[in-house]
Amino acid sequence: MSIAEVKHLPKVIGILLVTDKEFFSDIDPLPFSSSSQLLYSCMEKVVKQQLDIFESLWNKAVSGEKKIAELEKGIVSEVTEELTDENEITFRIRDSIINSRDHLFALNNFRGMKILYDNFWNEQLDLLKRYKKGKHFHGIRYILHIDKETIPLVSIFQKTGIQMRHIKNNTPIQNFSIIDNILYSFIEEIKEGRIFPNLFVINESTSVNHYKKTFDKLWNEGMTVEERIRQMEEGKDQIETMIIKTRIQFHNFIISSLKDTIERDWYFQDEILRIIYENYFELFKENIKKTLLLKKMNQNSKSKSPVNKNDNNIGLRCILKITRQNMELVAKFLEIEGVYIRHASNPLPINFEVSDTKFNVSMRTSNKIDTSYVFSIPDLSLIKYYKSIFEDLWDEGLDARIKIKDMSSNLNTEEGFTELIENPYKTQQLLIHHIQKGTKEILIILPSINAFFRYRKIGIFNILEKKLLNININNNHHDSEENSNKLLVKILTPTNNNLEKGITSIYNRIKKTNKQKENIEFRRIESLSEINTACIIIDKKDLLVIELKDDSKDNFLEAIGSSIYSNTPTTVFSYISIFDTLWTQTELYESIRIANDELQSTTEELRESLQILANVNQELTLTNELLNKHDKMQKEFINVAAHELRTPTQSIIGYCEMIDAFPENTEKYLEPVKRNAEKLYRLTEDILDVSRIESGTLKLEKSKFDLREIIVNLIEDLTAKMKKEASVIKSNKENTDKNTNIQLIYPELSAEPLFVYADKNRIQQVLSNLLSNALKFTEDGVITINTEKFIDKINNNTNNEEKEFVSIKIKDTGKGIDPEVLPRLFEKFATKSDKGTGLGLYISKNIIDAHGGKIWGHNNNKYGKNGAEFGFTLPLSKYEI
Repeated sequence: MSIAEVKHLPKVIGILLVTDKEFFSDIDPLPFSSSSQLLYSCMEKVVKQQLDIFESLWNKAVSGEKKIAELEKGIVSEVTEELTDENEITFRIRDSIINSRDHLFALNNFRGMKILYDNFWNEQLDLLKRYKKGKHFHGIRYILHIDKETIPLVSIFQKTGIQMRHIKNNTPIQNFSIIDNILYSFIEEIKEGRIFPNLFVINESTSVNHYKKTFDKLWNEGMTVEERIRQMEEGKDQIETMIIKTRIQFHNFIISSLKDTIERDWYFQDEILRIIYENYFELFKENIKKTLLLKKMNQNSKSKSPVNKNDNNIGLRCILKITRQNMELVAKFLEIEGVYIRHASNPLPINFEVSDTKFNVSMRTSNKIDTSYVFSIPDLSLIKYYKSIFEDLWDEGLDARIKIKDMSSNLNTEEGFTELIENPYKTQQLLIHHIQKGTKEILIILPSINAFFRYRKIGIFNILEKKLLNININNNHHDSEENSNKLLVKILTPTNNNLEKGITSIYNRIKKTNKQKENIEFRRIESLSEINTACIIIDKKDLLVIELKDDSKDNFLEAIGSSIYSNTPTTVFSYISIFDTLWTQTELYESIRIANDELQSTTEELRESLQILANVNQELTLTNELLNKHDKMQKEFINVAAHELRTPTQSIIGYCEMIDAFPENTEKYLEPVKRNAEKLYRLTEDILDVSRIESGTLKLEKSKFDLREIIVNLIEDLTAKMKKEASVIKSNKENTDKNTNIQLIYPELSAEPLFVYADKNRIQQVLSNLLSNALKFTEDGVITINTEKFIDKINNNTNNEEKEFVSIKIKDTGKGIDPEVLPRLFEKFATKSDKGTGLGLYISKNIIDAHGGKIWGHNNNKYGKNGAEFGFTLPLSKYEI
């Protein structure tokens, strides 16, 4: 591989290796770190972001040829010095302060400020006095976290004229100073719980300008000392989240935390206990001792308080997963009075510490805590929430002493451990490592076809081929050791045509070397969609179960989720048993698959037949329902028609008998005979109309006529009829509840003719029907007839045509439409009245529909009264007569 192009960038910090699909970088965000930990990711968004960063740096860099030419010409480059000797560091800082004109300090803790006060205070005072009246001296400025611990020193600094500002506790900064355009960066290393300082002196302009901008930004966002002091005095400190990113900050955080004599609860992995044991154990024991002493003192001052004595002896409660690897470490902590530990078999993917006033959390990475990234959150709601979580977990946990005793007594019965791995990269490395170290037997179950190609892409099958070929070559040279150095590989995988070709090529390459026996065998299984995991067993000792998260991904790291590694014999042998069962049943599965295909074909035919039968049955059911409905309607019609025919017929017969008995009253009795005969005629016409509608033989005799004239004549006829009936009732002195005080009005009736092309008699029939209904159901009140022209669109096959219509609305103030009748208003026999067949509205609707109009009816409550409105529309004729 050749390098295409190299560029020079002053003071490159850290490592960044990026391709189009993945990247590596060191995880320590600070420059000049000696950290050996690397960060890896194959996430598309993260990789793209790192590519953008690299492109930005690339554009700023100087070409390699140009830099080489500068070096050859003796051009002096900007340099960086690293000082580790404490005396040399002190001398260099003191010398820089004495000769400086501009002095900026950024401090991340009280310790940094204390060092400057103890070692360089006089130099700063001399500098202020010497340049107090100078025009070119810009002064000394500090930014730091101001709290109760730093207030005394802050007051001293303030009095001398040094400018200071407070930055929020959630703003992580590094100790540095800028003196006359030279950057002094303080990097501290922790060894055995102690801090060893390193000083980097940098005059490279890019780094200096970057830190200047950082300082100015923090200065502008900071709070004055006076404001900060006032805020603390008033007790108005805002709840702030402290983000602890660096190892030095973590060290300071631990030191500060172990100074608090408070009872606390830990939910940690053993990594934290190991860090504390190796670096802060004495401080930890002193902290627990002071905490218990303080609790006892508080208890003595509240002797009457009913406090549980056992509670008073608790300094720390800790929950973690106890294993054979960490049980000795746990035992060390259990020796301390006031420390109580419980075992959690399935720990949550989080580490947290919670007390009455603080909550600290750090997410887990892989199988250990990332101590370089911690959140410290003094939020009371979170504290309360995690307190309750801890209590539940504590109640579910097993006493650590019992767990350790149980493991100690069973050391020889079960060896090994089981580990959950959440880092895909670690899973890949572990898979490759164990495939490479396999010597006797490798068993593999792949969950999908795509899984085979992903495993081939990361080199698994190449490794297997090389191992088998090497072993076969060795076996050919040492025939006497035929069975002593033989590796068997068995693979269960779903297949298709492409995969079969890949398998065949592997077989052919191995057969060229080993013609007698095959050391590798593939067998076909159905896709394990329900299981969704791959299983790899090495030499009956090591087991790796890998979750398939997204089978559509080509990249192995993107396709897998978490995995489980185990070398516990019982666990490994249970999976071997599963593999052997699947292996021996593959032939049976194949025969079952063929039989299943045939069965599915037969089932599909039966399903189609059943569907046809179901459709026929559904049609028969619908037909039967329609017949039942028709039969019911027919019976109702016969009953109604019989009743409606019987009543006027009996009346006619009765009045005819009266005429025979009283000939002198013939004229009087002829009127009711005529009225009942007309009723019989209308009923007969309605029945005939229904028959014509249902048989499709209803004919319309269309002509052009003035609809307004029809309406006016009909209103006049009905008005005259109402007056006549009123006089008859009055002359006969009939006792009736019917109030004849009904008004027929038409205030908005068009003054101009309304010409329509329609069947005049049928439209008159509709109007008469609607007006008769209004009169029938209105005992006292007003019946209003309105007409209105409007334009509407008609949907033709070719386009939408606009046409002029007229609407006729008839409103009454009667008792309205019965709610039971309203949904089927225009159906046959839709009536709740004891008078009438319920055919009138059905006939009216079909007449209006045949004319291309619409008809409707609904209740209304206008003027605060009940009533109903019926109406219909008709297309107007384009041409007047």
